Amino acid sequence: MAWLPDGTFYVADGYNGTRVAKFDASGKFLLDFGMQGIPARKTRPGYMTTCTASRSTSRRARVFVNDRDNNRIQIFDETASISPSGRSRCGPRACTTS
Repeated sequence: MAWLPDGTFYVADGYNGTRVAKFDASGKFLLDFGMQGIPARKTRPGYMTTCTASRSTSRRARVFVNDRDNNRIQIFDETASISPSGRSRCGPRACTTS
């Protein structure tokens, strides 16, 4: 889960829905983003395979999504658009952003 300063929060649903859902401070569903590619290891931005965590940064309201099976972290803004620096590749010990 990840929270923004205004109380909205994100929940990663990677095992059932391959998506991230956003809720307002009272728990009302606002939007969701992410989709599973076919074949399962699609690596285009916005496609995910087993997204397991999300985190936000309050400075720029960015949401970091761990796309575990594709070995990357995808970065979105608070409206679910891919951030300009939204692609990374992860190895066993570190991630790099491109």
